[in-house]
Amino acid sequence: MMIEEARQARKKYMQEYRLKNLEKSKERQRKWRKANPEKVKQYQERYWEKKFQSKNEGSVDTR
Repeated sequence: MMIEEARQARKKYMQEYRLKNLEKSKERQRKWRKANPEKVKQYQERYWEKKFQSKNEGSVDTR
């Protein structure tokens, strides 16, 4: 388990790395999506199902 200072240092490093390598990261992501269209579809479906469920849990039906 990481101590909090190490966790914060790692977080800062990764943020800076992502900013410096933004195009490389986006290109890697595009290649992965193109190579794995089924997984992308599954992830999208799961995301919207969770979003729908959380929206319905928050609202109370008064009918």
